[in-house]
Amino acid sequence: MRLIVDLDFRSQFELARPTPFYKELTDTLPLFFVGSEDKLHKIISLLCSAAKQSLKERGLHLPPWRTSTYMQSKWLSRTCKVASATNIGYSNRENREAKNGYSSMWSPPMVKPKRRGWGGGSGGSGLSSQPL
Repeated sequence: MRLIVDLDFRSQFELARPTPFYKELTDTLPLFFVGSEDKLHKIISLLCSAAKQSLKERGLHLPPWRTSTYMQSKWLSRTCKVASATNIGYSNRENREAKNGYSSMWSPPMVKPKRRGWGGGSGGSGLSSQPL
């Protein structure tokens, strides 16, 4: 069973000008959350629909980062896909995850090296060779 932990949970649902109902609802949230995916999914669905209604009553637009889909992807998205289910040297849990297409093994993102020599064939820009 996967547990979700968020140490600043209540603040994720704050609105600038909430209705009294929405304010009362968010005040009941814990400051931090530790629970299952199912429990979090239910909370997100309830609060996102309440936020939508609150914003609508105030004549405000619902931003994309306040939608249920976005909020769920913030906490409930899976880890990165792996190409092969045969991970030699990994634990049984990691092999099971790999068979399901996911891996808990973290890897840093790929970073492209900075390009040097943007100018024509001279190795520098045309501006650098001009006198000051």
